[in-house]
Amino acid sequence: MTAPAPPSAARPGSYAAATETLRATVRWLVTAAAAVGGALVAGLQLTGVGSLGRDELLRLCVAVTGLVAALLAVGYMVLRASQILTDEWVTLAELDIEKFERQVRAPKSRRDRQRRQILAGLYDQLGFVQDELFASLAPDVPALYAKLMRANEEARRDPGSPAAAAVGPLQQAASAVVEFANFYITRERLKQLRPQLGWAAAVTAAGVLVFAYAVNPPQPRAASSGSGVDRSPAAPASCPAPVPGVSVWPRRT
Repeated sequence: MTAPAPPSAARPGSYAAATETLRATVRWLVTAAAAVGGALVAGLQLTGVGSLGRDELLRLCVAVTGLVAALLAVGYMVLRASQILTDEWVTLAELDIEKFERQVRAPKSRRDRQRRQILAGLYDQLGFVQDELFASLAPDVPALYAKLMRANEEARRDPGSPAAAAVGPLQQAASAVVEFANFYITRERLKQLRPQLGWAAAVTAAGVLVFAYAVNPPQPRAASSGSGVDRSPAAPASCPAPVPGVSVWPRRT
């Protein structure tokens, strides 16, 4: 018989559902940023760039700079948001303290350093929620992982042994820990992304405004006289049209 799940174990799938909600938000951000990029290409008056002549070379450079900055900012938003969707799913083995410490000491890229920083905070957070997740089965995550490996080995050797009966509760607790870990990592990644998306949105708006101003130079005003007197040349006087049968010369008496 399989032993019942401990009362301290978290409800299965609760953290996984929360993680999926966060990832759905990220997918919406990617879609919105891509739509903004498409609207920029389709809506901006790109034909106005060709109307700028050689005497307006400065305006041409400003317009191109603004357009490129806006498109690069949109691309940055899409890239940074999509990186969250491509993050590896953290497993219980990766949360083992020895492997975790080796990852912390390994020199890697800036993204990996941010990820290791999040994992460091995750270990601190697991200390606060272990009563909810696995405290009745193991004192910490490495002990839980070790007990799960021993139980799986005993189950392969003797499926009817008492150690094999503990595989179910251990697996449920391990799943709860993994789900919480991935929820925490996704949430922290979104927190890191929020100010970056704000700056990228500001650069996009500024680039669009600069482009629109550069390709639409102000039109010169028509010159007007201050006296208000109409100085247009007078129309020449015209002779009256002759009437048929009537002589315009005076008669002799």
